[in-house]
Amino acid sequence: VLGRDPEVKVRIDVTGVSRRHARIVLRDGEASIEDLGSKNGTFVGRRDARVSAPTSLPDGCPFRLGRVLLTYRSAAETASTATEPGP
Repeated sequence: VLGRDPEVKVRIDVTGVSRRHARIVLRDGEASIEDLGSKNGTFVGRRDARVSAPTSLPDGCPFRLGRVLLTYRSAAETASTATEPGP
């Protein structure tokens, strides 16, 4: 969940962003975003389409929470960090 509430996973402390503005859901390696009843809307893609139902969110896709522009980035799962030899 993204929003201004201190309890959300991704806090965006900007007026115009609702306390619980939107949610990104990951399922089977694919992401989607849904608006949680925000006052200023959630918009996706270069065409700035308003989100009214769960909407696909591919890697590199721009999206807005009200007037705040963000870009969704996915990261492949990686192996654990390798320990390097000391000096």
